[in-house]
Amino acid sequence: MNAFSSLRLFACLAALVAPTAVLAQSPLLSCTGTAVRTYNPGLTLVSRPTDITSEGSIECLPGAPVSSATYFFAIAGLPSDCLLAEPIGTGSLKLDWNTGESSVISFTRIATRTGGQTVVTFVGAIASGPFAGNLATQVVTYPALDVVSCLLGPGITEVRGVTTFAITQF
Repeated sequence: MNAFSSLRLFACLAALVAPTAVLAQSPLLSCTGTAVRTYNPGLTLVSRPTDITSEGSIECLPGAPVSSATYFFAIAGLPSDCLLAEPIGTGSLKLDWNTGESSVISFTRIATRTGGQTVVTFVGAIASGPFAGNLATQVVTYPALDVVSCLLGPGITEVRGVTTFAITQF
């Protein structure tokens, strides 16, 4: 094995091990909360450009440097329907902490929908504010969509779910 092959093998192994090391760290902050997601126009069986907003609140474990936050993000014109999860995307999410400070997270969003239940995962670096330079992970779980509402009227215009939120060192 020549030096270039050894270096390439090391780089591949490092890429596999590094994410595990980051995820294995104890979080600097761990929180749970609620989420409300709105769709305009409402979700139906037909995919169409949809404006999506998500907002909610989180409560953090006792002893954390902050105790709670509210958050908000919006996506305009994303093709959406009741059957398939939205495509992978990027964006920013703003957290307003109980201290009066704000953090902005530059995230990658991955959504899955199984049996109607939607799970949206946001992972990204905290770009500004408290905890800047660290890694944020938020997982929001929404219950299965009401199939009848997908078929009738304006479709599904709002869903409510639960969320977990953690910050770890990057």
